[in-house]
Amino acid sequence: MYAKLFLFGNILSKYLKLFVTANTMSDKEKDKNTTNFVKYSGMGFQMLATIGLFTFAGYKIDAYRDTPKPLFVALLGVAGVIISLYQVVRQLNNKK
Repeated sequence: MYAKLFLFGNILSKYLKLFVTANTMSDKEKDKNTTNFVKYSGMGFQMLATIGLFTFAGYKIDAYRDTPKPLFVALLGVAGVIISLYQVVRQLNNKK
C-alpha cells in the first residue's frame, strides 16, 4: 500500500512540476510547442489515412477479384506503410 502511495506521490509531483514549468514559459516557447504538437500529430493522422486508404483499396480489389487469400490487402497495406514513412521522413528533413 505504501508503495502505491509513494508511486502516486512521485507521479503527482512530476505533473505539478510540468504544470508549473508550462505556466512559466514565454509566449514564444508556448507557440513553438503548440506548432510542434500540431505538426507531429498531423503527420500521425496523415500516416493513418495513407495506410488506411491503401489497405481499403486492397480490400476492395480482393473483393472484386474474389481471391481466396487477401493478397492485395497485404501488398497495398505494406505499400501504404512504405509510402507514409517516406512522407514522414521527407517532412522531417524539410527545414521550414
